[in-house]
Amino acid sequence: MIDISLGMWAGIGLIIVSVILFIVGWFMETIRTILFIVGVVVLILSGALLYFGKIPFF
Repeated sequence: MIDISLGMWAGIGLIIVSVILFIVGWFMETIRTILFIVGVVVLILSGALLYFGKIPFF
């Protein structure tokens, strides 16, 4: 059985959140750019979480 750390769960959660942000941003023209930037940042953070098992900045 694979031990999935809290960081990996957080990373998976952040990926889901970023996908939701992209979908919402696609339909809301006015805040699309802001949501896309936030989504990209969240994706990078979640990738770092999945890779390192924790956020490298803290």
